[in-house]
Amino acid sequence: MTAAAITCDILVVGGSVGGTAAALAASEAGASVCLIEETNWLGGQLTVQGVCTPDENRYIETFGRTRRYAAFRNAIRDYYRNEFTLSAAGKAQEYFNPGSCWVSALSFEPSVAARILAGLLLPFQQAGNLRVFHNTRAESCSFSAEDPDMLASVTAHSDSGARLVFTPRFVLDATDTGDLLPMCGSENVDWVIGAESH
Repeated sequence: MTAAAITCDILVVGGSVGGTAAALAASEAGASVCLIEETNWLGGQLTVQGVCTPDENRYIETFGRTRRYAAFRNAIRDYYRNEFTLSAAGKAQEYFNPGSCWVSALSFEPSVAARILAGLLLPFQQAGNLRVFHNTRAESCSFSAEDPDMLASVTAHSDSGARLVFTPRFVLDATDTGDLLPMCGSENVDWVIGAESH
């Protein structure tokens, strides 16, 4: 089967929370970004894995969050405000918590988080600097002939049978379990797990 060649500035392998955030930030900065995710939802723990009550600090509403994470949280709340009739108790909450959870000031359904994340990425997809490949898994990588420490390409396949060869300037492994790493040489030779010496 012939592989489709795709060039981009940044390839994000894995649509985890971090991978989705990285794709959003890089797209917003003007980079051409490709994001591959082996499921049909982005968001990792907040969506596919059903951990939709983030375990976070008690100051998250006012301190220690990024602008993008604040926008995500506000969009979650707005969804429930607009789609449901709130009780008097819900309306009275300073920081509306749809799930009334005590671990976090925000709890939500995984499908709602997936919808919100897709909506945050949509303007960059429409502008053409972000391409999202759902149901697509990395299967191998190759290194540069000029610099053997640099990845030259990542080959992936989709559930539809398409074979894709990405040639990015930078690659981010944003899988939850470091799926790309074992494809890139040998442990303790080309890479190590844990804190590196430099």
